[in-house]
Amino acid sequence: IGMDVDGNFIAKSYTGSEQIANSNYTLPTNEWVHVAGIFKGTSVDLYVNGVKVGDSLNWSNNNQNNQKIYVGYGQLNGSIHYFKGKVDEVRIWDDERTETEIQENINDTLKGEESDLEVYYRFDHVADTILTDLTSNNNHGSLINMNDDDWVSSDWTYGFPYVTTTEISSITASTA
Repeated sequence: IGMDVDGNFIAKSYTGSEQIANSNYTLPTNEWVHVAGIFKGTSVDLYVNGVKVGDSLNWSNNNQNNQKIYVGYGQLNGSIHYFKGKVDEVRIWDDERTETEIQENINDTLKGEESDLEVYYRFDHVADTILTDLTSNNNHGSLINMNDDDWVSSDWTYGFPYVTTTEISSITASTA
């Protein structure tokens, strides 16, 4: 999954011929966005911030096993494109996640022990060019064209920080 040169959210595969499923949904810029693609054999559903965008898209390429997965790099219509942005984490599941499951986990940092979680990359390292798979499956990734100076903080936060207080009518030695 990714975006095309116009900023549209897409799913793309290449197994002898290029296949693109375009949601025609333009991703916002200069803000963190959660994206998900649910591949269901002959269709793909694309989600932005936990909400399905558009109808199910045709997806005839259901042979996804043993293919390399690229994050931040892709070829589109014969041209190489690099993602100009930041990636905080990548999760690959071995089941068709439901919209409810996506919404329930969208803001959670996982442990890597969740059922059906095949790959879990968190991009919060501070050095090195190996991206560690935090599941027990050991699908470690290689970071290409990257060095220690390229690591940045995601500064992602969920919601807005706030403090709540309870009105206190009196404080005594027994309640303080």
